[in-house]
Amino acid sequence: MQLLLILIGWVFALIFLFNKSIKEYPILRSSIKSLPIIFDILFISIQYSTSFEVYMMIGLVWSCLGDFMLEYSSSQFCFLIGTFSFIIAHCFNTLGFFSYSPVC
Repeated sequence: MQLLLILIGWVFALIFLFNKSIKEYPILRSSIKSLPIIFDILFISIQYSTSFEVYMMIGLVWSCLGDFMLEYSSSQFCFLIGTFSFIIAHCFNTLGFFSYSPVC
């Protein structure tokens, strides 16, 4: 399920990122580019109550959204860090380094 959410976010972001008409609206374009990170946070918040993952992703979202609004040059790098950090945190939880419990 988490992989599906990440893929949906990436697909939407890539479709809108390369759409020529979106380039006229920089704030909308910046928001769309952050979709994969938003999908990651929604998944983590819904499925896990692990503070390690949640706080890490919240910090990444704040830094990435600020980066998207101010500068486009490093936004792709921030984009990759958000997804990569989610995968690393999820692997740590799967291996049992952090205890987690379902919220629902």
